[in-house]
Amino acid sequence: QNLKTLILIGIILILSFLLSIVISRFYSKPLLRLKDCAQNIANGNYDIHTGITTGDELGVLSDTFNDMAGQLEDTLRQVENERNKLDTLFQHMADGMVAFDDQGKLLQFNPAAEGILGIKAEALVGQIFARCFIQDAENDAFSHDEAKIKT
Repeated sequence: QNLKTLILIGIILILSFLLSIVISRFYSKPLLRLKDCAQNIANGNYDIHTGITTGDELGVLSDTFNDMAGQLEDTLRQVENERNKLDTLFQHMADGMVAFDDQGKLLQFNPAAEGILGIKAEALVGQIFARCFIQDAENDAFSHDEAKIKT
């Protein structure tokens, strides 16, 4: 009688173990797929779908993730289009425009500014404002007291 009980308990334990493996794979596989999709999006591949069609919370999460990826791709496309419009405007305007970051480094200036200042942008991009346009007397340019733009 004890032997039969031990065998029955052993069979139940083995079946429980096998069932737990099946259940864990059922839930972990979609989660791993979501993780892979998230990594693809982080790498710039927005045209990706999870392919998870379960009818439970994972399915809802997957659908939401797919919608989010599509919205992110659309938003980034819109931002890129706006950036291109602004860049075109910046490059073709008649007035000279010079852009600096918050640290005072030259980001870019348009062709009109190149013509006005007589300086090529490529030579100065990334330099600090004072180094771009103002030099001291030791460099045979203008002194700090006279602080004029180089021509």
